[in-house]
Amino acid sequence: IDAHAYITNGNTSLVIQCSVNTSTGALDNCADSGAAGLVVPGGIALNPSGDLAYVTNENTSIVSLCEVNPDTGALSL
Repeated sequence: IDAHAYITNGNTSLVIQCSVNTSTGALDNCADSGAAGLVVPGGIALNPSGDLAYVTNENTSIVSLCEVNPDTGALSL
């Protein structure tokens, strides 16, 4: 299973997804996670099974629920 890291970027309203090298911890292939419609994402948390992500939207006080693609790690609202 590939490991993924997620980085919120409120300046662009994106959540960035990176592949994680499980041996070194290095991040690689960072790109937009695909979660459209976020408004100034400020934080992200995944449920214990890793199939759902909760993204806070700072300017709206809304928490968006995203599904995590088990194969690619991409997020979708």
